[in-house]
Amino acid sequence: DSDNPLQNSANIEVYPVQAEDQQTIVEFLNQQEIVRKVSYSADASQALASFGKLVTYVGIALILFLIFIALLLIANTIKLSVYIRRNEINIMKYIGATDGFVRLPFIVEGIFIGCLGAILPIVIVYFGYDSLVGLLNSRFSAITTLVNFLSVNEIMRGLLPIFLVLSVLVGAVGSMISIRKHLKV
Repeated sequence: DSDNPLQNSANIEVYPVQAEDQQTIVEFLNQQEIVRKVSYSADASQALASFGKLVTYVGIALILFLIFIALLLIANTIKLSVYIRRNEINIMKYIGATDGFVRLPFIVEGIFIGCLGAILPIVIVYFGYDSLVGLLNSRFSAITTLVNFLSVNEIMRGLLPIFLVLSVLVGAVGSMISIRKHLKV
């Protein structure tokens, strides 16, 4: 067995979960006596980490922009609703309705509009995710060895509460902004 040139040798590929962890893993492996050589690409690791951060920042900016647009749309819708119901509001005030009683239907309407606005992204994510993953797997088969995609149910379990809470908050805030500005009670 001593004449076997491949004795005690193996080629092992390691893929870190986070690209920025590569340097730590390389340093650990280089300290091991049984490891002869570690091959890695520091440039590729840095590029992936930088790209990941860029995608995160662009995603956050896009989400904040869309929330701002939703607030404007809801506020304008409630403003229009207040304008249409101005005679009813005046009658309610004359017969002794409290400010909270007059405002509550508009807040509920804003929350309802916000929830309706959350339905479209939920449907898009639910039906579009599997199609996108299937397309990526068919076009770029190497991705399946590098990336483990979550199931749509796992994604929805995390996103559904976020969508619902955000829609209620955006609807309530949008209607409160409009009520405070346009409803003189």
